[in-house]
Amino acid sequence: IIDKSIDLIGENKDSTIIDSGGTGDVIYVSADLVNISEFTIQNCGSKWFDGGIELISNNSNIFNNKIILNNYAGIRMWKSSNNTIYANNFEQNSFVSVWLLGGCLNNEINDNEIINNNIGIKLENGSNNNIIKQNNISNNSALYSLQSTTYHVQHALQVHNNISNHSVLYSNFTIMCSMHTSCN
Repeated sequence: IIDKSIDLIGENKDSTIIDSGGTGDVIYVSADLVNISEFTIQNCGSKWFDGGIELISNNSNIFNNKIILNNYAGIRMWKSSNNTIYANNFEQNSFVSVWLLGGCLNNEINDNEIINNNIGIKLENGSNNNIIKQNNISNNSALYSLQSTTYHVQHALQVHNNISNHSVLYSNFTIMCSMHTSCN
């Protein structure tokens, strides 16, 4: 549990492992201005509210981590704004790699490897004006954004994302592709 502004830095993301043993969140962040880097974060619980990182925070950075192996959600963000999620590896998360819900605003998700998960990125319930760019998003079952009757999700899935090999793309994203981008 991180409830104050800190920098949490592992020695090496391949050998510094935080494992919750299949129960609850691996890391729960409720403070603003938190930086987390250089960890493998794995084995959170299997309920919809469990995450490798549960982020209820503003102005925080999650970077250069391996968020893999049996997390329900790699990063689950709730009412969190102005955060940056970059240079992380998301693999084998059973529900979703990055999940923004409950009014997550102005976050940036960039330069991540999001491969072999159920859902690559899920944005919903008033999570608006988030920037998603320069990610390799492939071999997930789906990549999507939801719209509800109460909230409207507005995003631009920006140039230079490599988006490929999804069985389904549900979206009200504006998808802009460049010549170097596969938008299958």
